[in-house]
Parts: sequence; structure tokens; C-alpha cells
Amino acid sequence: MLKERIAIVEGLRTPMGKAGGQFKTIQADELAIPVVQETILRSGISISEVDDVVLGNVAQPSHAANIARVIAVKAGLNVSVPAVTVHRNCASGMESITTAAMKLSYGYNSVSLAGGTESMSNIPLLFGSKMTAFYEKLMRAKTVWDRLKVLKTFRLGFLAPRLGIVEGLTDPTCGLIMGLTAENLAKEFHLTREEQDQYALESHQKAAIAQKSGVFSDEIVPFYHPKQEKMIDQDESIRTDQSLEALA
Repeated sequence: MLKERIAIVEGLRTPMGKAGGQFKTIQADELAIPVVQETILRSGISISEVDDVVLGNVAQPSHAANIARVIAVKAGLNVSVPAVTVHRNCASGMESITTAAMKLSYGYNSVSLAGGTESMSNIPLLFGSKMTAFYEKLMRAKTVWDRLKVLKTFRLGFLAPRLGIVEGLTDPTCGLIMGLTAENLAKEFHLTREEQDQYALESHQKAAIAQKSGVFSDEIVPFYHPKQEKMIDQDESIRTDQSLEALA
């Protein structure tokens, strides 16, 4: 292993958005590209020196399955630079840093770019088995008459979707969704609703102060929204008027 100290020389992010909020029409790879470019630019490291990319992502979009590779190429890195996507649920971004650090420690790379990207707004609705079977029969029908016979079997119930975000947040080994896991932890560690509300209130208050004083400005890369034709440079989820009464 290398004896030299591994250093993080730059770190940036987009503004935060709510699910279905200011970034709902922007895919996860599109969000990450300007951050990657700006991070390299501010670091003072030449883009040609980056020899590895590791990015965390949970809900990999179908149009960019290895999303790290797509982002790396679109951000302007050389196509010879390897890129890998890692997945450890909520800790995927942290896993990317751990993975990059291990590769650096063993001398596989000299300069790694690590991070994470996600767009919960774009986690898809999935067709159920009945609609899938209907489509299969329709595609296999070779004549107009055969297609009409298949179409006659269609029922509105076939359109009932499977919710990708619900399935993704549900543990298939125990059947618990993330919210119920939080409830169990609150009971196990005797965390009262009032304690949680107080913590949430203080979190919003600190974030609001940081936003107003410009603390976040140094770490946020403003994102130009092409459809809205405006620059987004503020976190969307901070509630400046939050109160214990509202939380209760």
C-alpha cells in the first residue's frame, strides 16, 4: 500500500431539490455533469490527470445503466478513463469515496473523481405482469386480425403500475419499507416524537441561516434549467418558517 496521504482537494454539489420539485424533469446524469466539470476546474488538476471515476447511484436510469461512465464521457473526460457505478442504498455516495480511496491506496490510480447522483423524481413507474403479457402478445401478432383479437383482451386494470420508488425503498428480505424501519428504530432507542421534531426544527433553522449567510454558496454549483430558462442556486427543501407547531 502507498504511504502517502490521500487528500480530497475539492468537493461541490448541485442545489438540493424535492422529489417532484425544481429538478423533476432533469435526469441524474444531467445533474452530475456540470458538477464534475466545475469540480475538476476548481481543483486546479488537469482533466487529463483524472485516471478513474467512481460514482454512487441507487436508481440507475435505463438510458444510462452505468451512469458513472455516461457522466464521465459527457463531462469531457477521455474515453480511456474507466468509470464504475457503485450502489449501497443511502450510502452509495460515501461508498464511491471509500472505493476510490482503496484504489488510490493500492496504487491503481493517482487521481480519482468520486461522488454520487440521484433523481428520485425520475424513478419510473413499471408495468405489471398482465400489461407486460399483453404487450408480448400484441408484438407477436402477425396479422391485423390477430392484433384486433389481442386488443379485445385489454382491460383497464392492466395499467395499474408498480411503483419503482416504493419497491426500491422496501426491503425484500423482511418486507419493511424505510419509514417502518425508522419507526422501529425510534421505539428501540426510545426517541420521542417531540425529540425528533426538535431535531428537525434545529436542522431547518441552521440550514436557513447557512443559506442566508452564503455558507452554501461555496459548495453549490448553480444549475441552469433549460426548460425553465433560469439558474437554480438554492436548496429547495429548507423551510425558513418551520416551527414545532407545524411539525406537530
